[in-house]
Amino acid sequence: AEFVAGEVDTPSEAVSLADLPAVVHGADLVISATGSPEPVIEPEHVADAGRLVCIDIAQPRDVDPAVADRDELTLYDIDALEDVTRRTRESREAEAREVEAIIDEELDRILRAYKRKRADDAISAMYAGADRVKAREVDRALSKLEAQGDLTDEQRETVSDMADALVGQLLAAPTSSLRDAAGEDDWETIRTALRLFDPEFDAPPEVPGGTSAEESGPEIDGPPESIAEELDD
Repeated sequence: AEFVAGEVDTPSEAVSLADLPAVVHGADLVISATGSPEPVIEPEHVADAGRLVCIDIAQPRDVDPAVADRDELTLYDIDALEDVTRRTRESREAEAREVEAIIDEELDRILRAYKRKRADDAISAMYAGADRVKAREVDRALSKLEAQGDLTDEQRETVSDMADALVGQLLAAPTSSLRDAAGEDDWETIRTALRLFDPEFDAPPEVPGGTSAEESGPEIDGPPESIAEELDD
């Protein structure tokens, strides 16, 4: 009792059982933790006390449950404290589940963005390669046509528009497939497309300072290990 009285950050004192009836009337809080086999605080001990809180942490109980019949007295025993602990734990668990749900939602958003980025990389490489081929073939076709006679600007534009339309139609299906592959975590399809349409895909790019990505850090080829584990789940 003396140890507890010294630890709490409020004026308090340890008293003997013999002094209890004399001091309980001036107390706001009574904490009891004796080894008595019988209750040491009976209803008559607190009959004239004002508003009072009793905390009984003894086993067996030190405070007769009947003292709680007084409207101005609040009694907490081991069972009540365990109930408070249980409710606090349940509240924290509920809050933890809410936090986990927020984390899962944010992780899903990051994963979706990552997959879109990888698909967009493949699609950009595909269109860049197709544009190079288109430009080369349009120039070749225009050169052959000009050899047969002068071409007007309208004719040149017609040839260029036709090439653009062909590229768009030919790449529409692969574009859709790559976006589907990203949504289905089909990284092999995306990597294959990158290698097909971007000859530099396997070569580490140069980074500022004269070093390569291979020297400065590993190339990202598919999702990082932590993300891959999440996708596998």
